[in-house]
Amino acid sequence: MSKDLTVAQTNGEAWTHPDSDPASLPFPEDSPAMKALLKLSSHRTDEDVTAIFCVMRSIKAFSRMSNFILSEVCRVLTLQEFEPNRAVFKQGDPATSWYVILKGSVVVEVQEPTGETITVSRLGPGDGFGELALVNSAPRSATILTQSRCFTVAVDKEPYSRIMKFIHKSQLHETVIFLRSVQIFSDWTMVALMSVASTFNFKTYEPGEVIMMQNMPIKEVCFIRSGQCMLSRVILTRGRRVNVVIGELNRGEYFGEEAILEQQDNGKVLSHYTVSAHRKSPVEIGMSTVYDCGHKFGNVMAKGRYYMFTDTEVRQKHDERIANVKWQRIKRKELDLLMKEKTGNPNATASSVLGEQSINESRLERWKY
Repeated sequence: MSKDLTVAQTNGEAWTHPDSDPASLPFPEDSPAMKALLKLSSHRTDEDVTAIFCVMRSIKAFSRMSNFILSEVCRVLTLQEFEPNRAVFKQGDPATSWYVILKGSVVVEVQEPTGETITVSRLGPGDGFGELALVNSAPRSATILTQSRCFTVAVDKEPYSRIMKFIHKSQLHETVIFLRSVQIFSDWTMVALMSVASTFNFKTYEPGEVIMMQNMPIKEVCFIRSGQCMLSRVILTRGRRVNVVIGELNRGEYFGEEAILEQQDNGKVLSHYTVSAHRKSPVEIGMSTVYDCGHKFGNVMAKGRYYMFTDTEVRQKHDERIANVKWQRIKRKELDLLMKEKTGNPNATASSVLGEQSINESRLERWKY
């Protein structure tokens, strides 16, 4: 059962639901944002909207909105509380609101035609849900079930259509444009791509941040919208475990495809690699759950360029890298000796004479004769 925590009195004074534990509220009970959220939207002042705006600005679901749009949204937000193990809405229900989680978590469940219920994904603080049915004027395509006591803010259908519908439609079109750059979707129709785009969520990872861990269950298939990712695998070589960088992935490439290509009866496929954002720049990743990927475009999922790398090939790559490092050290020593001989300076080094950027075979050849 849900509780609408906004004020019931006509004077608009803030009021907390008597069954709510103040300690469980998403913001301190006496904070300006909480007091403003507990008012009816028609009683909110500009100061109330500003207080709500300040806390919503940092929440992921609102992060791409302009200040003006977010201010308009803050005027109409409704604070709601859900008990654990309660349905926010059920598959097939009419769409009435868009929700953003402030505190707590939910699972997304889909009932198959066979009657089997499948858990598609889990959502937590900052995640939004329920917009697709509003954008498409369609019934709910999944059931949202709370895992814990959950606080959300909601935007009802009428203000959503007035303020936000075009934003989410625009984001869908941006996703479609991106998907056209992915080889497996290059010849898909706009209608088909819109269906796929509706399953995507995007997240930005900081430089060096791990996105997917080797030997951990894959939950989403990931597509790179911007930036670069590094793939590595830990292998056992000469009795010790070594982390070997295998290669890079760029915009339009993807990883986690083994979850579709190696489907297991228990639904758990482990990642072949550890994937992380490049150390020099952030990366934006579009993610589709394994369930959505399998149902929407699993039939066209192709092996990525590193998919077939065996441990033997990774070990060979590691050995080649080690051999190259050793050769570079030998070459540097030879260059240093040559510089001492040519300059007559016992302290001369290749880097001090030639410059670090200029140490290469051609410069070495010129100095030999």
